[in-house]
Amino acid sequence: MNKDVSIRISGIHGTGADRNTVVSEYSGMYFERNDKKYLKYSETDAETGEVRNSMIIIDGRNVTVEHKGCTDARMIYEIGNTTRSMYVTSAGSMLIEIYTSRIEIEERGNRLSIVIDYELGFGEGEKQPARISIEAKN
Repeated sequence: MNKDVSIRISGIHGTGADRNTVVSEYSGMYFERNDKKYLKYSETDAETGEVRNSMIIIDGRNVTVEHKGCTDARMIYEIGNTTRSMYVTSAGSMLIEIYTSRIEIEERGNRLSIVIDYELGFGEGEKQPARISIEAKN
């Protein structure tokens, strides 16, 4: 796959009437280093104009999503494990917990596809089902 890619990220959170779907598209870069695959992109907050730099790291069957800028977060997806991290915004920080039940990674020609099923919780609150789908292509 070439270095310049278009990235489409779809996120689905919740169930039933509380189900929320968000789709975002970015221009970014794909590269490999030390047996890991990387997707790097930037996004601009529509309300504030602040920039957030993001990176998706694929390490074997594990995926890490890092954001730095107007929000800082490091979300780690490992099948069968619960991971914890801080989600930091200008309004404050909150603990997030992620339990990952499934990760599918497929690379074919000029296309990389990642689907992650997980449960997302904030602090001691109840976890909600979620799915993130990431597609990069050139």
